[in-house]
Formats: sequence, C-alpha cells, structure tokens
Amino acid sequence: MKPVRWFAVVAMSLAAACSNTHGAPRSAETPEEEATELDFREIAAELKISLADAIDAAVANARGEAIEAGLEGEVAGGRRQVFIEVMLLGADGSAVEVKVSPADGKILSVEKDDDPKEGAELQAVRAQLPSGYLSLADVVRRAGAAKVVSAEFEIDRKFGAHASVKVVSGGDVHEIKIDAKSGAVLAKHTEKDEKEEDEDEEDEDEG
Repeated sequence: MKPVRWFAVVAMSLAAACSNTHGAPRSAETPEEEATELDFREIAAELKISLADAIDAAVANARGEAIEAGLEGEVAGGRRQVFIEVMLLGADGSAVEVKVSPADGKILSVEKDDDPKEGAELQAVRAQLPSGYLSLADVVRRAGAAKVVSAEFEIDRKFGAHASVKVVSGGDVHEIKIDAKSGAVLAKHTEKDEKEEDEDEEDEDEG
C-alpha cells in the first residue's frame, strides 16, 4: 500500500503545479492599468465653455479660492474621461478638488484632498499673492483667448506673483504670463520656444 500512497501524492503535486503554470493569472497578481494622460491639443475641441466660467462654477459650489484650474483628459481601463479640474484653497486651509464638465459647466464631483501637502502648496502660493490680486477667473478673462486650457498662480524671481495661462492655438500650446494684480501681460511664448530655451540653458551649463 505504501507505493500506492506515494504515487498518489506525486500525482496530486504534479496536477497542482500544472494548474499554477497554465491556469489563468490571479487578479491579485495583475497590476492595475495606469492612466494615460491626454495632451491639451487632443482634447481642446471638447472644451465648450470658458475656463473662467468653470472656475466661477467651482467656487460658487464648493466655496474657496481658486489657485489652479485646467482641462484634463485620461484613458484608464479602456475608459476615456475629459474634465476641468479646479483646485480650491478652502477656508480651513485644505485643498478641494472640483471637477467640472467641459461640455456644459455642470459640477461632476467635489472632493477634499486629505493630503496635507496639497493644501500646504496652495497656501504657500496664496500667502505670496499681493493684496487686491485678481481672481483666477478674472486673470483667464484678461488673457483674451478663446481656448484657455489651464491657469495657475505662480511665484518666481523673474515675474513675481503672476498667473501662467495656457492657450491652444494653431496646433500649438502658448503660455501667457499675466501679472496677478494689474492683469498686464508679462510674457508670451510657445512650448516649442520653452524647450529651445531649456536646451540653450543646458548647453551653457555644460559649456
């Protein structure tokens, strides 16, 4: 009887090994599909409302100060999504993410970001804006462009407190730097110009 039991054990082991090798992969071992972000130029045509109106809708719904806003698109799990994301600084210093439909301006979702870093980053920018600064929606309107796809307040040594506004035009993405208080245009360039400037700076550093 002993040889029979030994054969049965070996047979069961081989069957289990074959099942693990040739069977369908377990879902727990299958990594989640990463979202693929879409370029502004691919989704700009889906922006049927102005970015300024989307910002106003987000502020009215969630209450807070808009620091960043932009048209976003992604493909994940075979599903394609396009929306406007507006980042607000809440009264309690937290970051609030509002998603707005680019087709009709309806609020799609309102979520408080639990990551304290997000709120801290928005607070850091807000703290350096001058008194009497323009709202982000007003800055977008000052840009005077039809396809503004993103806008955010920034602080740097060259331009001080300003808003970086991106516009899709002529198959390219143009960036306009606008003073946060006066609304004056400080600079304009395309993504191509920016890449060339970065390459020139790298060449100078290497030289």
